[in-house]
Amino acid sequence: MKNNLTSQQMGKIKNLFADRVRFNKVERLVYSHDMGMMPEQVRALIQCTPDAIVQPISTQEVINIIKIAQEEKIPIVPRGAGSAGFGGSVPAKAGIVIDFVRMNKIIDIDKEDMTATVESGVVWQNLEGELSKRGLTLRTYPSSSDSTVGGWVAQGGNGYGGYEYGDFRQNIVSVDVVLPTGELKSFSGSEIDKVYSLCGITGLM
Repeated sequence: MKNNLTSQQMGKIKNLFADRVRFNKVERLVYSHDMGMMPEQVRALIQCTPDAIVQPISTQEVINIIKIAQEEKIPIVPRGAGSAGFGGSVPAKAGIVIDFVRMNKIIDIDKEDMTATVESGVVWQNLEGELSKRGLTLRTYPSSSDSTVGGWVAQGGNGYGGYEYGDFRQNIVSVDVVLPTGELKSFSGSEIDKVYSLCGITGLM
């Protein structure tokens, strides 16, 4: 299975992520699909298998890998838990998959404002567990409780509690996004529509 990256490009990525980057065939194959089954006719037309998988642990690392990808003209695809079945986290032109599994910190739970501030890779069932310790619960959450917060922002949709509290979009206060330029920007209000349910096309949460 061909890897489209040059040794120089691999070196740049390795220097940034050390043991949190993978180039080997087996792990690249794991990231070539999500929970859904893509028709073989479609798979034959695109490059589903990434050239590299990286796992950032900070926003700065996300900024750095986006800048490398821009400089080297390498496609990037963000990935949460890969629990959707619509191909949003599956590469179409190989490149780099940015796996947010390690950005899983619950930064703050504000009981007074009834808000939670979390990193993109936080899993919904873990967030619910922390909220329950404080006598709180989520207003809405997806049917796949092992999916991530960032993944649902990227994918969009309704979940449990949606009839009473609205879809997920209506429950987001703000989203910090790394733009394709590498700039970090916070979106709130109607601006959230520029990143919500777009599978990371306009920026990475």
